[in-house]
Amino acid sequence: MSHARRQPLDPERRAARARDAWGALLVVAAGIAVTSGGMRLVSEAHRGAVVSTVYSAWLGFALWYALRQGSLATVGLSGRRFWLALGLAVPVSILLVLGTLGDPTMKGATLAVPAALELMTMVLISFTAALAEQLAIIGYLQLRFEEAFGRLAGILVSATMFTVFHLVLLWLPGAVPPQGAGLGQLALGLFIGLALWAGVFTYTRNVWALALAAGLNSLLLNLYRLNVRPEEVLINDPSSLTSGIPLLLGCLFAIWLVSRMIAASRGPSAGPAAVAEPAAPAAVAGPTSGDA
Repeated sequence: MSHARRQPLDPERRAARARDAWGALLVVAAGIAVTSGGMRLVSEAHRGAVVSTVYSAWLGFALWYALRQGSLATVGLSGRRFWLALGLAVPVSILLVLGTLGDPTMKGATLAVPAALELMTMVLISFTAALAEQLAIIGYLQLRFEEAFGRLAGILVSATMFTVFHLVLLWLPGAVPPQGAGLGQLALGLFIGLALWAGVFTYTRNVWALALAAGLNSLLLNLYRLNVRPEEVLINDPSSLTSGIPLLLGCLFAIWLVSRMIAASRGPSAGPAAVAEPAAPAAVAGPTSGDA
């Protein structure tokens, strides 16, 4: 089977894609910096507000880009290959959990079964946070780098930013971060696992499925931490429901609203807002491999 050679982009279009990519990186990096600094400056009771603000900003920038481009698929919000994406992402999610359990500070950890209200809080916050993170770092950031610099660049930058974000969370007040070789092993393990994660998205282009798998990952990790490192579980306080429920409903409503706005801008003959696919990654010299 022969593969057509992609035509090089004109300089203006290439420059526009590069600006979008670096802009997305700035948005994600700023969110990580605000999370790191804000969680140290505010009291424990207000940490949830810091994270909610960062997630809301990430969501806003990603949906603003989708609205500007006229398709939710430009940030990975489509129904494409949902079950395949979920089937590939869940094993990677479990692999990341097993890798974390190998940390000496997690020695003896068992799966906790909290009270019903506490468990409901953890489920809600885990999946809400996962949707915001996947939409910002995978759907928004990774796709912009793929379009500007190629698929490998997209995978590497999203895996790097995810790794940095998770390492930042290990240094929150009260946490017990690994030291020395343990830190290096954790960082490398996270990067490899998250690169596989980004690769799943590159093949399937479905943020919804990855958000579900990431939510499962977060929930399992925090249930294990409850027995050995409860000070690091920031999502088990039932008072978090007061911010978690509005954040989740706000995320879903914002996605629905942008979808309706895009559909309205296309006119009555247009199809669903999430049908169009994002632009192809940057052209490379020589034949390209078949698209998934």
